[in-house]
Amino acid sequence: MSDDQNSTNLPSPPNAQGGRVSTGWQQLSLVLGFFSRIDTKLSVVLGIDLGMLALVATRLP
Repeated sequence: MSDDQNSTNLPSPPNAQGGRVSTGWQQLSLVLGFFSRIDTKLSVVLGIDLGMLALVATRLP
């Protein structure tokens, strides 16, 4: 993964003897980027759900 695709501002991975740390660091960056995108989408869905709930509450007798 290149740095321009990485939306999180993580420091560069520490120096390691093998590629396992580098691979783990890339996977961590991928997971953290995923959660920031999902968090944004969930706030929109929550707003829509609350609006629908308010509409249903006004229609109840």
